[in-house]
Amino acid sequence: MQEIDAVLFVTPEYNRSVPSVLKNALDVGSRPYGSSVWDGKPAAIISQSPGNLSAFGANHHLRQSLVFLKR
Repeated sequence: MQEIDAVLFVTPEYNRSVPSVLKNALDVGSRPYGSSVWDGKPAAIISQSPGNLSAFGANHHLRQSLVFLKR
């Protein structure tokens, strides 16, 4: 992760949020405090759902997590 320039997150929507495995990857990469692998990396999000809202819930929850990680 330290060698990449940016991150593209592509996620489906599960129960109006992101899959637990993606959230876990964000959490693990952010530890120990002050040594996050996500720090300073630009990110973009693509989300998809068969519903009319096009995975708005997943996109919104992922954005909230990334703001905390300084993305």
